[in-house]
Amino acid sequence: MSDGDIQFKKKYSDSRSRYVGKVDGFWAEIELSSIESRLGIGEGKILKLLLVPNRSEDLKKIIIYDCGWKNGTPDNSIVQNALDKIVSYFDGKEINWRNGDYVGRKIVPFSRVLGG
Repeated sequence: MSDGDIQFKKKYSDSRSRYVGKVDGFWAEIELSSIESRLGIGEGKILKLLLVPNRSEDLKKIIIYDCGWKNGTPDNSIVQNALDKIVSYFDGKEINWRNGDYVGRKIVPFSRVLGG
C-alpha cells in the first residue's frame, strides 16, 4: 500500500491485520480490526499504533496508542499531521485535532467522514 508520502505493507495476518510503514519522517506499526471499534482511534479500525521519529535523538517523542493514548492525545501539529494521514489512509476519516477539548484526552472522535 502506497499513497504519495505514506507507505505501508502488511506485516502478518491473524484476526487483526498488522502493517508497518513510513509517513512524514516517522516509522509506524499499526494493528487494525476488521471492523470499526469504540476502542480504535476515533472509534475506527486502528486499535494499536506505534509512531516513532526516524531520527534516534527524537525517541522521547514516541507516540503509542493501545486502545487509548498512552500519554494523552498528541498536541504536536507535526505528529497530528502524520496521524491524520494514517487515519485517513486506513479509515477514510479525519480527526478533529483543532478542537482543544480533545488535546490530552485518551479518546478522540472523528469530526466527519472524508468525501462523505
